[in-house]
Amino acid sequence: MSTEPAAQQQPTVTRDVEISSMSEDRLGRVTFSRRVSERIRLAADGPSVVFGLAGPWGSGKSSVLNMITEILSEEFSDNWVVASFTPWSAGDSTELTNEFYRAIAGAMPTSTDEGRTARRLLRAAAPTVAAVGKAALASIIDSKFGEGSAKDMLTAASDTLSEQIGDAEFGTEPEPFQEQFRRISAAIAETSRNVLVIVDDIDRLHADELLSVMRAVRLLGRFDRVHYLLSYDQRTVIDILTQTEMAGKSDRRRARDYLEKIVQYPFTLPPIQQAHLAEHFREQFCLIGEIHGFDPALRTEGQRLDAAETVFEILLEQEHLTLRRIYRLCNQIDVMLSLIDVREIDLVDAAILTDVRLNHPDLYNRLPAWQADLQQAEYGLSTDTRVQPETWTTRFAEFSQVNRDSPEMKEIYRSIATMFPNMTRPARTAPIQRDAARGIRNRDYFERYFAFEVPIRDVRDVDVSADLRALVNTENWSEDSLIRAALLEFDMSQMRLIRNKILIGQVISETYPSENFTRAAVLITQAHLSNPESMIHTGWAEIVYLLLGRAVTEAEDLNAACASIDLFSAQCGLGPTVDAMARPVAAENIDEEAVLLSADNVRAALVDTVMRDLTVDLPRSEWPDNSVLRYVHWKDDEVWSSVQEKTLEAINSGSLRQEDVAARFVSISPESELNQHVFNNHEYELVIPREKWDLTQFSSSDSDVVDFDDTSIQNRKIYAAQAIRSLLQKADSAT
Repeated sequence: MSTEPAAQQQPTVTRDVEISSMSEDRLGRVTFSRRVSERIRLAADGPSVVFGLAGPWGSGKSSVLNMITEILSEEFSDNWVVASFTPWSAGDSTELTNEFYRAIAGAMPTSTDEGRTARRLLRAAAPTVAAVGKAALASIIDSKFGEGSAKDMLTAASDTLSEQIGDAEFGTEPEPFQEQFRRISAAIAETSRNVLVIVDDIDRLHADELLSVMRAVRLLGRFDRVHYLLSYDQRTVIDILTQTEMAGKSDRRRARDYLEKIVQYPFTLPPIQQAHLAEHFREQFCLIGEIHGFDPALRTEGQRLDAAETVFEILLEQEHLTLRRIYRLCNQIDVMLSLIDVREIDLVDAAILTDVRLNHPDLYNRLPAWQADLQQAEYGLSTDTRVQPETWTTRFAEFSQVNRDSPEMKEIYRSIATMFPNMTRPARTAPIQRDAARGIRNRDYFERYFAFEVPIRDVRDVDVSADLRALVNTENWSEDSLIRAALLEFDMSQMRLIRNKILIGQVISETYPSENFTRAAVLITQAHLSNPESMIHTGWAEIVYLLLGRAVTEAEDLNAACASIDLFSAQCGLGPTVDAMARPVAAENIDEEAVLLSADNVRAALVDTVMRDLTVDLPRSEWPDNSVLRYVHWKDDEVWSSVQEKTLEAINSGSLRQEDVAARFVSISPESELNQHVFNNHEYELVIPREKWDLTQFSSSDSDVVDFDDTSIQNRKIYAAQAIRSLLQKADSAT
């Protein structure tokens, strides 16, 4: 006996196949199937009746046919037999007619003489009727035999009939076909069996084939006790009939009348209830989640709908939403996620875009050309400069072939606006508002949705996450670290990409010791120090904050948290520490209050550094790390209140003048070709409030000339004095 465990069956997305029994019904259609069956049973041994089951493609007609078959075959098998006729499998009209009679013959019982006789006659009639059809099938149907037509039909029928049944004798009056028809009808009646012939998917037929089927059920197969149930999409059948002379070429009303003439009792399949559609979609979406490793029930804080509900709400607006469309969409989502990891894109956007691709392929193919217009609002352009709703509607109509004023156009607009929620849109076209960090609206991710992979020069999110996780886990760089390479090479494009992906991922969710996060922050900062741009300008200060925030949050107590920040400051310097504190990032796994409390030593060091700059003429070499302007971006109330208090005390005591302080707030860049000099008045007000500005504290006059090549304190005093006088004069003029 084998001891190997059975292979675990992998989940698969449901294929678009009909159910085979009532026990599988999940749409509440058993009752409908029973009522149709009951009406069919009333026809019983009477004249032939043609029933119809009409419904859109993919609405579940075949499943209902199977349930009707089950009811008649199992519950009423004593006097009912169900046969299936598949006309679209025939190669031509002759073969179709043969197959039609063979289908009825197959329903005759083989256990009785009566049944065997009926079967033999029907099988013999198949080629006979086909031969008749070659002579004048249209004349048979209309029961109008013109001069010469009957002779042709009789000859064709007699020749073929003699080949098929040999010794059977038919006279010449009435004509062979009618006599044969009578004999078959009598033979069927002798079997005491009622027959229902199901003809599914007649809307798949070509025009001539469709007419052949309709002729067959209304004339050639019009035997007592033999009834027919045709299944079709009515709109499609009428479209096909308008291509024929018989039903009135291009005349939809006449085509509809012709269909009503053929189908005596049409049943319209009731629409699937919204609750059933939602249940099936969610089931399929959850299967996709199980296959590809995501939870469709997750939702961000404040978000009304989860992923499955969001996509279904978009689908629900579509006219004639069917299970087939749901299955087709889910299968295509499954295919897409087999090509690109779900962690690399936004699931909802991928699903909505897939729906657009399936239903409006030309529009889908055009979207990449509109990327800049679609993303205008995401990157700060005002409403006036964006593409307006009228233009969007024109574009959508052109490439979707949908009327611009139709409900379907509103569906298209809402789908695209849900992916690009800040695009302009008509009134009453509200997209579903949701966060989508990796959404198609993000220019870093847009191309992925059309390439079905991570493009060249892009970086996989999972690789960045793994790289950062390895850094925190091992407290060292991996040999092929993406992060380290981008920082050391100062590849701004890659640095921006990687930074954004880390911010999207909110560092890592796993728990590691506090010192691991501190060490990771140190290594990233040290790698960044080789760059000419500061961490503030590149945005990497936010990454360092996240790591330090995790270090503080994971610390055992406040003392340990302070030690983490102090260790980072000791190894990387006050500047990078302040840069990180100045760029806080909200994250669920970071205690922001604890981070603020743990930075007390940093605040004290910063106050000392600023006061030293305000009171000492620093050598030029110390400016980058020790000037007040290096730190004014950290708007920490505690720091600047302390600096203000100490500064005003020094001014009041006479050991410091306002011009000494103001000089430190002049940015002079002698290396700049533009010789830019700026007095940073808003930052100056952090130290000396405007209401305390005193021009008597400035010794220079307006006649003094600023030397833009001179970076000395004295020269900066002159520039600051002139700037402050100008600001005060403007304020006076305004009042």
